[in-house]
Formats: sequence, structure tokens, C-alpha cells
Amino acid sequence: MSDVLKMLTEWGCDIPAALQRCGGDTEFYLHWVSEFVRDPDFEKLNLAIRSKNYEAAFEAAHGLKGSSGTLGLTPLYEAVCAVVENLRYEPGETLEEDYETMRLTYGHFTEIMKAEY
Repeated sequence: MSDVLKMLTEWGCDIPAALQRCGGDTEFYLHWVSEFVRDPDFEKLNLAIRSKNYEAAFEAAHGLKGSSGTLGLTPLYEAVCAVVENLRYEPGETLEEDYETMRLTYGHFTEIMKAEY
């Protein structure tokens, strides 16, 4: 198992399920995980939250939810889910807290990926 897979597993990611969705192809999975680090939806979400464009924020967060779930990035998926649910109808009282948790979780994910690439 590559170091990044080991670190992601230790972080709480569901690597076996994600690999199964990738046909068991570890290289294919790692390619998509490394691409996910640069997903433009992270920046779109950031800009939308700062400008209080909650419709755009929801769209970006919803995209991140799907991608992170498919890739088995459970801690990030759960953090993004909180943001999505907060934005689903109108921003709730915990939006800032949920968004900050998601940002910190994404930061941890990028640190894991930097260790490998």
C-alpha cells in the first residue's frame, strides 16, 4: 500500500470502498485523489461564502460532497456534508463554524497529499 493510501486510511478514509469504485485500480484512484486537491469547487465555495452568494456556495459544496464521497475521503465528506446541509435552504447559524471545520479538514487532506506528491 502506498504511503498516501496508508495515511488516508489512518485518517479515517474508506479506501477499500473507493478502490472498489475504481475497479481495484490503485493508480487510477490515486490519480483522481491527486486531481481532487485542485478541484476548483473549493475556491468557488470560498468566494461564494465570502460574497454571501449562498446559491453558488451550495452548488460548489454539493459538487465537493459528491466527489469526496466517491473518493472515500470520509472526514472531508462529513465536513462538506455539514456545509451542504447548512446551505440547503438558507444559511444556518452554524455556517461559519461548519465552513471553518471543512477548511481545516481540507487543509489536513492537502497535507497528506503533499507527503506523497
